[in-house]
Amino acid sequence: MPKRLREISLLETFADDQIKELEAVIQQESFSKGEVVFSEGSVGDALYIISSGEVSICQTTDDQEKRLKTIAVIEEGDFFGEMSLFKEEEVRSASVVAQSDTTLFRLSKENFLRLLESGGVLAKSLLSVIVSRLSERLRQMNHHFITVYETGKATGSGQTIEEVARTILKRLLSTLPIAEGGLFLLWNRFNEEYDLLSCIGYDQKKAIGMRIDAHEPLLRWLAHKREIVRINNLDQEKELVEYKKTCPYLGQSLLAGPMLDEKGNVIGFIILNSCRKMAFKREDQILLETVIDQIVPAIKISIYNKEHEYRRDLEERKFWDQRQFK
Repeated sequence: MPKRLREISLLETFADDQIKELEAVIQQESFSKGEVVFSEGSVGDALYIISSGEVSICQTTDDQEKRLKTIAVIEEGDFFGEMSLFKEEEVRSASVVAQSDTTLFRLSKENFLRLLESGGVLAKSLLSVIVSRLSERLRQMNHHFITVYETGKATGSGQTIEEVARTILKRLLSTLPIAEGGLFLLWNRFNEEYDLLSCIGYDQKKAIGMRIDAHEPLLRWLAHKREIVRINNLDQEKELVEYKKTCPYLGQSLLAGPMLDEKGNVIGFIILNSCRKMAFKREDQILLETVIDQIVPAIKISIYNKEHEYRRDLEERKFWDQRQFK
């Protein structure tokens, strides 16, 4: 259900007369899932506020396929396209595509400039909201950039996989303070269980070194999904609601993703949770996906090395067993 301007959190500090003035200069537009709001390279001429739904910000890849790669997701109550208000003939640096059926409020550059020229309170309030939100986005982007950088640094540092897991999990929880706990699990194909390499927010003495059965309900459910999962109210997940009551590492919100090898087999998980509902955003989901993409090659090398070590130990045992019988 599309929201009225007064119901949008971004504008909650606006006075009623400001809302009324804004309603007179904006237009409401609707887009179906998958429909393009505007394309990369087009000339920008408006700011958009999301009344309902969500949109993905996409850029064209440099490869021959020229695919659209999602770099961010903007959700209900937020805005996009703001730079077109401040520059002449501003060319859109990315495409925007509706992720679901979406309703937008469109403020044209022409109407925005009229508000500025009038010198009224509304123009100042709009500028204040835009600057405040952009500052918040920049801080968030900086934290995300550092997390991605630290992940790449850790995977190429020569640390043990346990040390890498601990470093990455610590960095993720620092970047996403809404998350109160996290787990880093790696599949052990020799005993067909998941080894808990790192955990934060739980009893570490009991947890570290613990092995978790592959049939454990949450892991089985995540393995079936085979993609990053973001759930902001676990009470609504019928498959997990009963299990949640006894599970020590499930709260109200969950952000989790499987690590897959080249054959699509699950080789591990990163799981973050929060006791608050509506804790995780789409950009958090994109961050976790990026981190997992970075760490999977290091995980595969670690698994290969462990298997090589296991086979070597096995061959040595066989050798000495044979020597004993001679």
